[in-house]
Amino acid sequence: MTGVRRSEALAVQWADLDLANCRLSIRRTLDTTARDTVKLTKTGGARVIDLDSATIAALKAWRVHRGSVSLQLTGARSFVFGNWTE
Repeated sequence: MTGVRRSEALAVQWADLDLANCRLSIRRTLDTTARDTVKLTKTGGARVIDLDSATIAALKAWRVHRGSVSLQLTGARSFVFGNWTE
């Protein structure tokens, strides 16, 4: 419902989320032609998306869950939807 492309969502890092103000900055996208590579968005620029409170609650719970596995998974440059080693 946000208009975020799958490849953009997969490239979101925790630093891109402003949980206090319910916003997400889309700054990069996953490169589907090269494994483990990110690139600029389709338009080449960043955009900000407002998130609803249910999505913020889910993201906070997800961060706690990932942090219970390893605190590295919740670092600013870690991918929100990365695998369990990144």
